[in-house]
Amino acid sequence: MIYFKGIVEKEVNGKKIFFRHDMGALTMLGDIQNIGVNEIIRDCMRAKLSTLASFLYAGAARYCNLEKKTIDFTMDDAVEWLSDDKIGFKATLDMVEDCFKSPKYEEKNGEATVKQDGALKTLSSLQSETVA
Repeated sequence: MIYFKGIVEKEVNGKKIFFRHDMGALTMLGDIQNIGVNEIIRDCMRAKLSTLASFLYAGAARYCNLEKKTIDFTMDDAVEWLSDDKIGFKATLDMVEDCFKSPKYEEKNGEATVKQDGALKTLSSLQSETVA
């Protein structure tokens, strides 16, 4: 499930950067990387640099587009944002995790019920999910 949890604000070198990771941003990310949503999740959680940089770029560009602001940064800037003295990996991965959530289930009396939200888990192409 894709969650839009609102605008995220980060400061880099004294400049505020706003990110909007909604469906539009994820569509842009998929187009930039030429991958689908499952690959986006997998590549982000494996901390693939190009996907994380594209995630940051797409979120910031989406915010600018909707607010009718000039995009005054490049993909190279987004790569730099990944360094620890800027936004960093941990904060970027936290943004990714906040964006992709799936319900956790609790079994009670033989029935699965939603307990709380958690990070989305994807199955490999060799795994399958069965329903009894």
